[in-house]
Amino acid sequence: GRPQLCQGHCENTLGSYHCTCPHGYKLQYDHHCVDINECQEHGYCRGYNQTCVNLGGSFRCIQTECPHGYHRDGAQCKISARLVYQEICDDPHIKCDVNQIICYSYAYIPFRSKFLLKSESGSHEFFTFIVPIEPPIIAEFGLRLVSVKSPHLHVRAATREDFYLKRTKDNEVKIAMLNPLEGPQDIELEIEAKMYKNGLQIGRNIATTMVFISEYEY
Repeated sequence: GRPQLCQGHCENTLGSYHCTCPHGYKLQYDHHCVDINECQEHGYCRGYNQTCVNLGGSFRCIQTECPHGYHRDGAQCKISARLVYQEICDDPHIKCDVNQIICYSYAYIPFRSKFLLKSESGSHEFFTFIVPIEPPIIAEFGLRLVSVKSPHLHVRAATREDFYLKRTKDNEVKIAMLNPLEGPQDIELEIEAKMYKNGLQIGRNIATTMVFISEYEY
């Protein structure tokens, strides 16, 4: 077929043409569009507990507040004033809350529209979750789709079947994308790790992964 003159928008002019890019992109000499990293170039999102996430053609300021009783440690919210969970349920004088969440983790991952770089397994692994445990403690993992938001009705919304939770080690799992997803859409995924010792549950860890699919394929 005919070569594409412009990666972005092509405007016809008298005897020629003119290439432009969508908002948030820069036009290159070869008529390709390159994303502007607003987080680096403009220094947005400098507020308390704010994280700047660069997306294709835009950016997001993410405000993450730790729940009451938890303190921030990087991209995690860890429970405050608690014994190490390997020991707390061994003490008969302490009531063990088996559903207590030890740690919340947060990750923000941008993708281009319809992007899918397949590995040998036929999917794209894009997030790794590790629980810091040692035997005899074991973990069981589960993945659920919390929400999907898209401003366009023609965009197929992601489903749980578009993702796969792959166990790679006793204490490690990876989220894999099975199908290319069209944007724009925001997808919230949650991994739950239930921890057990001697057959009894002793706590949970939660990892929230926000996947941002941009509108364009570049």
